[in-house]
Amino acid sequence: MTVTGRYLTPDGRPLSGQVVWRAPALLTFADHDVILGGPVTVPLDEQGRFEVELPATDAPGMNPAGWSYSVAEQFAGVPQNRVFNVLLPAAAPQVDIADLAPTDPTTPNYVAVHGDSAYEIAVAHGYTGTETEWLASLVGPTGPAGSVDTVNGKTGPAVQLTAPDVGAVAATNGTATGSLALDGPTATYRPLRLQTAGVDRWQIQTDGIAETGGNAGSNLRISSRTDAGADNGVAFYLRRSDRRAGFGTTSLLGGAAVTVTGSVGVTDLATDPATGANGAQFYSKAGKAYIRQGDGAIVPITAASTSPGVFNVANYGAVGNGTTDDTAAIQAALDAAYAAGGGTVVFPGGKTYAISTFLAVRARTTIWAYGATIKAIGTVGLLRNFLTTETFAAYNGHSQIRVLGGTWDANANDGTTGTVTGMTNALNFVHARDITVRDATIRNVSSAHALEFNAVDGGRALYCRFEGFRDNSGNGSRSFAEAVQIDISVSGSSSIGDFDGTASKNILVEGCYFGASDRCGPWGRAVGSHTTRAATYYDNVQVIGCRIDGTLQEGIRGYAWRRVVISDNIITGTGLSGIKLTVPDPATAGYTLTPRTATIADNVIENNANEGAIRVEGIGAATVAATSITGNTTRNSGSVGIHCDYAPHVTITGNTVDTTSGTGILAQNGDFPTITGNTVRAAGSNAINASGAVGGTISGNTVDTTGSNFGIFAGPSGANINSSGLHITGNNITAASSAGIRLSTNTTGCTVTGNKVRKGNGTTANGISLAASATGAVIAGNDFSGNGWSASVALSVSTAAPVLDWAGGTTAPGHNRI
Repeated sequence: MTVTGRYLTPDGRPLSGQVVWRAPALLTFADHDVILGGPVTVPLDEQGRFEVELPATDAPGMNPAGWSYSVAEQFAGVPQNRVFNVLLPAAAPQVDIADLAPTDPTTPNYVAVHGDSAYEIAVAHGYTGTETEWLASLVGPTGPAGSVDTVNGKTGPAVQLTAPDVGAVAATNGTATGSLALDGPTATYRPLRLQTAGVDRWQIQTDGIAETGGNAGSNLRISSRTDAGADNGVAFYLRRSDRRAGFGTTSLLGGAAVTVTGSVGVTDLATDPATGANGAQFYSKAGKAYIRQGDGAIVPITAASTSPGVFNVANYGAVGNGTTDDTAAIQAALDAAYAAGGGTVVFPGGKTYAISTFLAVRARTTIWAYGATIKAIGTVGLLRNFLTTETFAAYNGHSQIRVLGGTWDANANDGTTGTVTGMTNALNFVHARDITVRDATIRNVSSAHALEFNAVDGGRALYCRFEGFRDNSGNGSRSFAEAVQIDISVSGSSSIGDFDGTASKNILVEGCYFGASDRCGPWGRAVGSHTTRAATYYDNVQVIGCRIDGTLQEGIRGYAWRRVVISDNIITGTGLSGIKLTVPDPATAGYTLTPRTATIADNVIENNANEGAIRVEGIGAATVAATSITGNTTRNSGSVGIHCDYAPHVTITGNTVDTTSGTGILAQNGDFPTITGNTVRAAGSNAINASGAVGGTISGNTVDTTGSNFGIFAGPSGANINSSGLHITGNNITAASSAGIRLSTNTTGCTVTGNKVRKGNGTTANGISLAASATGAVIAGNDFSGNGWSASVALSVSTAAPVLDWAGGTTAPGHNRI
């Protein structure tokens, strides 16, 4: 039959992990010559779903019968996973785990069913009295007194018999010869009780399993009793068919000759036992476990005896008490995995592992740390993918590494707590390919980065939490430090050589949280870069679906990023821009970079203190071209809502900019901007400013109120680049502080058509105003009605009169509605 299911967090995100199904024993299907055994482990997919086919618990011809599955849920980020039992009857060939009710955990192989009492049966057959009356009716009348006159040749009237007279054993100190038989039909208990003062203490019996042939049934059970004589559980169980034994349980495991519930204590031997001819011996010596094989070899039971490819740090001596230094033990497990060609190093959950120096994880290793805490107790970070003696070129270092789960506490000193005061990364990956950090919490980092991707091709930070940063520089010089740094292998940035200028690429940061911890503050930046070299870009970077809860500077800062997607993030309370793409200044760098093709879409940015909420910043010839800024929402920006500078061919479409201290949308010093379908409300200055823009379109935008200046502005930029050739059409402008549309100094060749300007409750003085030096404008088909303006007020024209009607006339109002 098929079992399906889906697991989500309360906010709808898929859980990760697995569901393990265990039958209580080997399942024999004699009719099909098949024996099934072992657990079935079913991983959740990316949607938190699973599907598995399992035998029904009541399938015909199965031995044993009447059992249930033990289901263990093992999920990341769930503080307490469940283990429960379920029945899977064949009558329901397809079920969802959400519809299954766990069986009673004290009776894993059956469920009690309530039946009618004898009194209820009597009522059903016509009895009409109360229960008390019915019980009284069962008692007959007292008969006459009698006496025994003769027994076994002894005569009365009061015959007294001794034990030998009737072939019985005396009640005290009796002796029986021969055998003792407790007979009874199959499927019945035949107990022998051992008592103290008439109260049961032990019971020896056959169980109630029916005899079905093949030596099955009527198994031996020894159970203890409480002080009150009640059942206290099975102490020993012996199955008749195969003589397999269980201690503390009646559920025997697979082909094991002995099954034990709980741990087994083995007393130390002083010396190794002699070699046995008929098998191996398990024993303890000096507190350590060994097996002496039949060939005489002595094998210690250590990490070598774990599952292939799995290296449990506890087997290498890791204590996990939060104070004992576990560095050497954990490193031994990591080294063993690397020596084996790769494997999974497991940190058992529920423990805190104290680390005094960096752990080195090398190629093809997975770290499984769900539920565990790895905490720095020295003065450096926690994990890196190299030894200090190693150097690598390009992306050729230790690769194919996964870090799954765990709380990685870098333990920055916050002035009162913490041991780390220097600048050190928590997790550091250099010169590598295919690095994944998933479901991890990295916190309390001193002066550097939680996660460093340096010269990494294919780095992924997925569904992680980055909590708490402390600038311990003493002078505030590290206030820019990124939680996730995307970096380049140059001296001063990379921890090891080669310093060959290899930049990271193909980086994905998805579903992560960035904020303060319970004792350290917010990050300098959540994700970003701040170093590059000539002709070097960070290609193919994606930051998707993250929550950035306050940063000292930018939330996301792309520095020489090329081919970028930044989408679906929620960013609040940044000190500078929520999102910024920029380049080195050619004047100081000595080289010019021109990254292009970035998408900034569907982000929400609120309460950035300074700079643009979204800022795309080229510098002179170092342009940032072909950027698409679509579907974003900014609110309460301490500066500009969307700011693009030296960003040719930028597309700014479908954004909502609500409340800025400065301009709503600023696209300056760039050729052919497209600014369409945006809504700008309560801008502190111009709603839309295209100063220094050459060519381009401003269309279909809605402007509601500016605190100063204009609804739409075209004119010279601060770099003395004049606007020209703009097409301004179909915009709806209400309550601009000055004119609805302004063509400022030296603006040339602009077309202004089909716009609607209303004073509303504002102070709008003109529909369109032109500087005296604005030339070559065509202004026609605009609607300035309802404002009470004269033609000369609605159209405050330049010295070089613009064309005001479609025939080329210049007399106001021309083909404009006043």
